[in-house]
Amino acid sequence: MWWMAWAAAAEVRELTLEEAMERLADAPELRIAAGRADAADGIARQVAATWQPVIALKGSYVHNDHSVILSFSDLFAQLPVPIDAPGDATLQPLQAWTASGSVQVPLIAPTNWLEARAAHLQAEGADHAVREQVLAMQAGLVSASAGVEAAEGLLAASERALQSAEEHQHATEVARAVGTASTVDTLTAQAQVARRKGDVVTARQAVEDAQEALGELLGFDGPVRVTFPAEDPLVGEPLRRPLLDAADADLAAANARVNAAWSRHLPRIDGYATGLASTVAFPTSLKTAWKVGLDATFVLYDGGLRYGKLDQAKADRAVAQATLEQRERQVSREVRQADGDVEAAREALALAEQQAALASKAADVARRSYEAGTASALVARDADTEAFGAEVGAVAARARLRAAVAAARRARGEEGGW
Repeated sequence: MWWMAWAAAAEVRELTLEEAMERLADAPELRIAAGRADAADGIARQVAATWQPVIALKGSYVHNDHSVILSFSDLFAQLPVPIDAPGDATLQPLQAWTASGSVQVPLIAPTNWLEARAAHLQAEGADHAVREQVLAMQAGLVSASAGVEAAEGLLAASERALQSAEEHQHATEVARAVGTASTVDTLTAQAQVARRKGDVVTARQAVEDAQEALGELLGFDGPVRVTFPAEDPLVGEPLRRPLLDAADADLAAANARVNAAWSRHLPRIDGYATGLASTVAFPTSLKTAWKVGLDATFVLYDGGLRYGKLDQAKADRAVAQATLEQRERQVSREVRQADGDVEAAREALALAEQQAALASKAADVARRSYEAGTASALVARDADTEAFGAEVGAVAARARLRAAVAAARRARGEEGGW
């Protein structure tokens, strides 16, 4: 069908592991996580603004229904002793333009400081969580790429097994023609060819599916394969895992919220300064004015809000402490397990490659012996089957080693250098 032809003609995009890692940085999952971290930074900035100075400018225009002017000259004229009268005072102008500027500075605001500190630490934890997700996706990319490599290796092994089966079928037909092979041998050889053709079809579909899945992981609409460097990266010493950094930040934020809840018992002191200017003189007979002052607030009772905040903060701190301890055990266990998996995978790969080499030699010897008439067709077929299985085992062992190394690097918190 036409869609099968289109799928078969789809071009496979090939990337190096470094290029794939760079592409992974733009994955939707990481953009979502980075957006949440940016939102946490925005919240931290909002909370920090509550203990920053506030500077404001204001302008207004007013038009009253009538004006009220206090005339001191008329009032002082009625006194028996002449006194120089001050100028008139406008209590309510008919219309006026007024401009004012104000500055308010929190001088003592412990609750705001500590809540801002908690929000900052929470945002820091969100950043560490993004790093942890990056690490997990990088390890997943290596595993997925190794899966593609394993599928391609299986396909190559299946094609070689098919070629070997076809050669065996031809040798069987020749042996039957000279009377050294039976009809059963010929039919069995044909069945083996059909089986190997089925293996090739299945393996080819597995390669296409794995490449499509890898392309989707990297955000491509189409198949992708990733080439690995000549040498696998070594597993280094354990580093500080971002997962633990995030838990540390969460615990520190919880402690800051506990302290912020306690600080609600302390007073708050704000300083302020205001300047005014008007087109109509104030009652002082001046068109400008200013004032400075201090505001002190000491909450004696707030309905139990401070105690509710304290209970909540203590509960959050207990959860954060338990989470940190749990993650420390988790990371320690993951490191030990990953070390064991890497060692087991290396040993399994060495044995699988040795087995594949020996099985390949045995298959060659059996094939030549069968062609020379010193071995049966059954022995030759069994040797080919054993060689195919051993080659597939070596391919799978290589993929398991790559995945194990990636998991070990993730468990150790090794960022970059893949």
